[in-house]
Amino acid sequence: MQKWEYLRIVVNMDEREIDDVTVNDVKVFDQDEQLKKKEVELSDLFEKLGSEGWELVNGWGSQSWEVFYFKRPIE
Repeated sequence: MQKWEYLRIVVNMDEREIDDVTVNDVKVFDQDEQLKKKEVELSDLFEKLGSEGWELVNGWGSQSWEVFYFKRPIE
């Protein structure tokens, strides 16, 4: 049976900043870390994730926040 790993990205749309990233429910970084304070171009981010094998499976949010869920097979 195929096994998957999951990635969740929370984006503050007002600031165009990544606010939180988790892989398999393990926090990779959050708003308190220095890496975060960088404007994000979602098309570039999605292209990079796609080249790493991540597939967008769901997204939802509001005007201020968007949450994106990705999966990729574990080899």
